[in-house]
Amino acid sequence: MPDGLMINTQAEGRILEIVLDRVERGNALSASMYRELTKVIKDAENDASIGALLIRSSRETFCMGGDISNDRGKRDPHYSAAIHDFTEQWLSRSIPTVALVDGAAQAYGCALALSSDLVFSTEKAWFALPELLHGLVPVYALAVLNASGHAVAGARMMWQGKRFSGREIGSFATNVVLCASIQEAEEGIANTFSGWMGGNVDSLRRAKRFTNNANDTNRHKILSGAHEALQQALANADEDPGKAQSYLSADDSDE
Repeated sequence: MPDGLMINTQAEGRILEIVLDRVERGNALSASMYRELTKVIKDAENDASIGALLIRSSRETFCMGGDISNDRGKRDPHYSAAIHDFTEQWLSRSIPTVALVDGAAQAYGCALALSSDLVFSTEKAWFALPELLHGLVPVYALAVLNASGHAVAGARMMWQGKRFSGREIGSFATNVVLCASIQEAEEGIANTFSGWMGGNVDSLRRAKRFTNNANDTNRHKILSGAHEALQQALANADEDPGKAQSYLSADDSDE
């Protein structure tokens, strides 16, 4: 398991919990993390005993986005393929998924959270697509949001560039559940999982497959365009990958 991820099981192994734990980089997703996440979700898809997926972070920051740099601070040449493969696997999953957001969820991290089937958002949570303000286009974040039915939310966040509270996001994303605290969120998630596990888990997966199949053609078209656009952007970032990811900084002045 690469640094930055912890994989746990709950409820007698029926709930797979993915914990983002790369605090020094705001839980930003590196190429190796994307590859491992792809494998974890693919394995879960093939394990009928797993009933649901929970994705959360070990600290208050959920995920600041994707990290194109490697350990030496240079652009990782494997990043483009890694994010594309993960996004394909993530959007085609049939396993029902809950995200717990307690803090920052921006860029790809914002898309990852909102494209979960349910998002439990605490009062500390905020969501943003700030890339345009840094001269970038959030192609994969928009692709994920568009393919998961959040095109309007994605466009609104991208053009405004500001941070949106969980309450603001909940006003135009119907899968967001507002909670006063992380304790309330965890209790709500436990109740949700209890209800899901008490019913027919296979029916949950069939429902996911039904919605996925309806969006297959559109998803492949969107991701193809995102991959091409990202390749162009990464080529421009070769000279200064740090500048290309200046949005990873959680500057309080953005609030």
